[in-house]
Formats: sequence, C-alpha cells, structure tokens
Amino acid sequence: MAWAEVSLSIPRELVAEAELALEEHGVLAITLQDSADDPVLEPAPGTAPLWPHLQLRGLFAGDVNRSDVSLALLGLPGIARPDALAWREVAD
Repeated sequence: MAWAEVSLSIPRELVAEAELALEEHGVLAITLQDSADDPVLEPAPGTAPLWPHLQLRGLFAGDVNRSDVSLALLGLPGIARPDALAWREVAD
C-alpha cells in the first residue's frame, strides 16, 4: 500500500488552521519541523513552543483526493500559491 504525503512551509500562526484543514480530509499523521534553523532552547515546563516558520507534513492513505486537500490548504490566508504545496508518494 502506498501513502500520500503533502508538505508546505507555513508561519506558526497558521498551524492550527492547517492542522484542522488536514484533519477534515482524513489525515493520518501530522509532522511539524523547523524550516529555517531557528533553535527552540529550554522551553518552560508545560509549554510547546513552535518555530516562527515551519514545515508541515500530512500523511494520507494513497487514495486521498489530493485536489480537495490542496484546495483546503490553498484557501488558508497567505498560502495562495499552488507551488507552496508538494505531494509525494511514500512506500509502505
């Protein structure tokens, strides 16, 4: 079985909206990574700080409707460029 992964670079202010858009389309896993080499050192207890700009990846079943997911993400403010999204196949 193949999986489909979408990735995009977004500012931390859009993370919650992007996660919600992915969840509404059946995302199986979401990964957040630093996209600009900004260190997050010694966060306070009970906090989960995010980098100012990050790479968001969403993993889906291989038969996901990529157009629907792409349109939902491109509808977020500041993500209007189609080249902001990248899809790739992930082997089982």
